[in-house]
Amino acid sequence: MTSSHNPQRHPNQEASAFVDAGVFYVKTLADMASKPNAAVAVQADWVVIQSWLGAQGSSLTPEELDRFRVGWKAYIARGVAPSRRLQRAFDSMSRTLLSSDPDCRQHKPPIVVLEAFDRLLASDAEIRDKLLSDAEATQELDLSLRAAMAEGLIVAAKDAGLPTGPRLDSDWWLHDNPASSDPRAQWRRDRSAECRRWVLIALVWFVLAWVLGALFDPLALDDQGTQRITNWGGVDCLLWLMVSLVPVAVWRLKVFCDRYV
Repeated sequence: MTSSHNPQRHPNQEASAFVDAGVFYVKTLADMASKPNAAVAVQADWVVIQSWLGAQGSSLTPEELDRFRVGWKAYIARGVAPSRRLQRAFDSMSRTLLSSDPDCRQHKPPIVVLEAFDRLLASDAEIRDKLLSDAEATQELDLSLRAAMAEGLIVAAKDAGLPTGPRLDSDWWLHDNPASSDPRAQWRRDRSAECRRWVLIALVWFVLAWVLGALFDPLALDDQGTQRITNWGGVDCLLWLMVSLVPVAVWRLKVFCDRYV
């Protein structure tokens, strides 16, 4: 079942015509469901709508049709079309209905009825495509809102004179944002790259120091000439540990000199 609308019509006439078209759709659904060879999906949708209306049989009473019109009107007023090709029409009719009756959405039927209404207007493939499109649009909007909020917080922090970057005493060494032209950000970028270099140097030096100490005993800490490092005492190991941590001390001294000298 599909719908069509005349773009030359007045918006109120278009919305009223679409509400009346819903009556035709539901009557057609009831007639199709009453046939012996009706599809299971058609029968299931009719059972859902029939139970919602409290109808008996395939013929709807005037009271049941009035209730259907109210629910169908609320369905359209939501502005959520079941397919992308109907979204523009739903947007227009939703604005028209809400301008004439702002409370019409309060009569929205249950979700299972809304899903049955969707299938009156669109195929399963169109509905899936629309749901996927809406999900992607929602994700993009969420990311945009998050970015706007973050930008607003940064601007507010700058106006208040608060720091907007990572703290220098915690995660500054991981901060490496090349997009910023802030002098403080440039200083953090330089320190970040320098820190990573010195960490690598310290690790390599530490490993080499203990390997060389075990193999060659370069400071002659063991006079036996055999089993080198295994015969070292506590003082010997502490001395060699200090040797292995020399790059760390040099790096911290350089940082101190860069900042205060």
